[in-house]
Amino acid sequence: MRTPKSRRSPGFMLMESLVVLAVIGVLIAVIIPAIARARGTAQRTACLNNLKNIGLALHNYHSTFNVFPPGYISRDVAPEASATAETGPGWAWGTMLMPQLDQGVLGAMTNFELDPPGISTVVIPFLCPLDSQTPFDAIGASAGPVTLPPASFVGMFGRGSMINSPGAPSVPGMFYRNSRVSMDDVRDGLSQTWMIGERSRTATDPFTEASTARATWYAAIPGSIPVCNDSSMQDVNPAAFVLGTADRDIKGPKSDGIPAFNAVDGFSSQHPLGIHFCRADGSASAVHRDMDGEVFRAMAGRSDGSDR
Repeated sequence: MRTPKSRRSPGFMLMESLVVLAVIGVLIAVIIPAIARARGTAQRTACLNNLKNIGLALHNYHSTFNVFPPGYISRDVAPEASATAETGPGWAWGTMLMPQLDQGVLGAMTNFELDPPGISTVVIPFLCPLDSQTPFDAIGASAGPVTLPPASFVGMFGRGSMINSPGAPSVPGMFYRNSRVSMDDVRDGLSQTWMIGERSRTATDPFTEASTARATWYAAIPGSIPVCNDSSMQDVNPAAFVLGTADRDIKGPKSDGIPAFNAVDGFSSQHPLGIHFCRADGSASAVHRDMDGEVFRAMAGRSDGSDR
């Protein structure tokens, strides 16, 4: 006698399908945020590693020449002269690090006696993975249109005007026009002095709307302004392409204690935890947005007696 085969009821199969779909939904809800967090962590790590490599390259440069490279070079100009007195060439600190960053071929193509012709070469160590890798155009006073390679890091100018006295900051940092800073000049302590900071192509701060910034490792072309539709960029001077100032980083009452990172000639980032900075001792880390503003400004100067 044959035993009849058992059949699953349609209701039971529907229940199983709903359970499977629910389990899949839970897994997706758990996995996708975890993947996003892992990706964000990887991007922050890559950015920080690039900054550390730049810090190491700067120290290797110092070991060779007993001085850090100038913020940018300009011929026949007094330290106190304004940016309008500059005639070039404008080569920036980044171009002088090519051998230390394993970019010897690119370094060999650079003639510091001539004016920068402009290039579009992307050098990965100068970029944050979250930032734009697209070259941009600028118009120089005499050079005309020049293509500049992008960068996510700028040298610390200190405090003062990069328009009125780009060669003589009121509180000198590590880099400015024709600077020649050695480790002995950093009297506030290497670990207590900012050397390089991050700047994002597009960023916001607690006090302003989103603005477009431009940074390059290549050169501060005399009289240059960026070619873009953002009106906030029209007042940018050549030094701001390669340097950042701490004077524009705090707005509002001192009691706020919040550095409002300016995206045009200061420092900015797309990382949610803060902005990456490299100190003069070569160490690098994220600076949280709730850092006390006065401490941040004090660390911008290399020898102002603020060693906190």
